[in-house]
Amino acid sequence: MRRHLGRLKPALDRLYEQYDRPGALADPIEIVRRYRDSADREVAGLLARGYGPGDPGLRGIGYREFFLMQRGCWTLSNLREAIQRDSRRFAKRQITFFKSLPGVEWLRAGEPEGIVRRIDGFLAAS
Repeated sequence: MRRHLGRLKPALDRLYEQYDRPGALADPIEIVRRYRDSADREVAGLLARGYGPGDPGLRGIGYREFFLMQRGCWTLSNLREAIQRDSRRFAKRQITFFKSLPGVEWLRAGEPEGIVRRIDGFLAAS
């Protein structure tokens, strides 16, 4: 029996709005709080253990921008805009990737009852 991969399909414009709304990952107040509270310590600890900006885990969204800000290349405003932009691009790439896979069934995020029915049906057929 062929297994299918389920993927929630939010409306792309709603997904983008989530990156830009207050309290979201890319919200400037959240960025200031997060970096003020932990990023300096976290990055310092990683650098002390021999990791650097070129390591795969530190090239992710947030770290790349933090290193640029830390070196004085960017302001907090640049950081916010870059994290929002890169988060939207990452979401778009994920959607494109999953669309390319055969057997992926798209489930609408705003329809929880339909998702539960589909999962129940899938489990009953397995």
